[in-house]
Amino acid sequence: MSLTAQGSAVQRLPRESIGAAAAYERDPELQAALDGLLADLKGRRRVPKDVTAKHVERIERLGCQLGLNRIVPAWNDGAFRSLVINTADGVTDDDRCSLARLTFGQVGPADLMVQLIQDEAAGLVGAAEQLKGPLANDAEDPARGYAIVSYFRVLSNGVVGKNTVKAVYELDEQDPSKLHFTCYGIQVQPASPDPESLALWREALGGNNPGMGPDGAIFAPIEFRPRATIRYILMEPNLNLAVSQMVGGLYAMQRVPVHV
Repeated sequence: MSLTAQGSAVQRLPRESIGAAAAYERDPELQAALDGLLADLKGRRRVPKDVTAKHVERIERLGCQLGLNRIVPAWNDGAFRSLVINTADGVTDDDRCSLARLTFGQVGPADLMVQLIQDEAAGLVGAAEQLKGPLANDAEDPARGYAIVSYFRVLSNGVVGKNTVKAVYELDEQDPSKLHFTCYGIQVQPASPDPESLALWREALGGNNPGMGPDGAIFAPIEFRPRATIRYILMEPNLNLAVSQMVGGLYAMQRVPVHV
């Protein structure tokens, strides 16, 4: 779902979109703060920290005043898609990085260059990028699964792939604004099962991944199990904003339908 109208006009984040909790109504000052953030994005989803810094400060202050800077378990789990995310180290302004950067160094070739945010190329506009709880379908902890999904294009031959970071989460017992997640595996696979895509996928990754399955899927366990912390500055039923240690800045996530 796009939150910007055509051109430079900005579409408000409607209260009606917060259908998961009928009693919730967004504070007018908070609405204005969110509109200001969206206006400065100018249609982009991935932006530098200096674009969002002043908005983070304002939204964090309002979240604290309104008591929305904490995790509400009933609003936490589900399927979400990013509205905005800060650019991270190792990723260029045009969303390019190495396969090693994308996969914690677990999948090769390490120096293979890819371009992120390719859900449109995969035919999956609006697809969920974050799954929390039972929807993550996690074998280690079905109730506390945490999956980060992204689509990328291999620049050398154009094939589009899907990357899934598999993790489990836990809530912070001392700080209700924090969620911790521990990553235990990476799965990459072609975004499309058609023979041409599979052939291009094998051409790009097959030589470095002898464990690749017949469908092109590669699962790599992360033995060192990196642990990251998310601090929520705003949590609504269908929208949350957080500062992420792993992302290295702000990300805003909107709930999407379960089937996406």
